[in-house]
Amino acid sequence: NVRTWPAVQGPVTGLDAHPEKPWVATVDGAGAVIWDVNTGEVVRRFPGVTRMAFSRCGRWAATAGPGPARVWPLSGFGPVRE
Repeated sequence: NVRTWPAVQGPVTGLDAHPEKPWVATVDGAGAVIWDVNTGEVVRRFPGVTRMAFSRCGRWAATAGPGPARVWPLSGFGPVRE
């Protein structure tokens, strides 16, 4: 079963899968987005980010882009209403 996300803007320049949750992070021209692969919902957006990766333990996400690199705790992340 293949999933596509039409909300991606431009070519996908980065991709990472969460080690435990059904999440995939994509990076495109607008920033990074964490998607729930089961529902297709956005878990979290990171505007302007050019790189993103999940930690191997699954508790953190690291982002980078113009400006500082950041490490985000993933506890409490869930689908957002847009």
